[in-house]
Amino acid sequence: MEVALPKAVVDELMKRGLDPEAAIIEALAKLAYLDPDTVAEARSELATKYLEEDRRLADSHSVQISEKPY
Repeated sequence: MEVALPKAVVDELMKRGLDPEAAIIEALAKLAYLDPDTVAEARSELATKYLEEDRRLADSHSVQISEKPY
């Protein structure tokens, strides 16, 4: 499942140096008292997603991949 956020919210989070997806996981973990294993699984999924994106960039855009990965 994917959830869309308003651009203004994403921009504000990024301006504050926060990754929107990670911030949502943190907020939901606190709000809903999520099980730590569930939060760890969510973080692992995000890490895998970012790693796959970085690998795809490495294959096609070697200059972009040198930028800081998430």
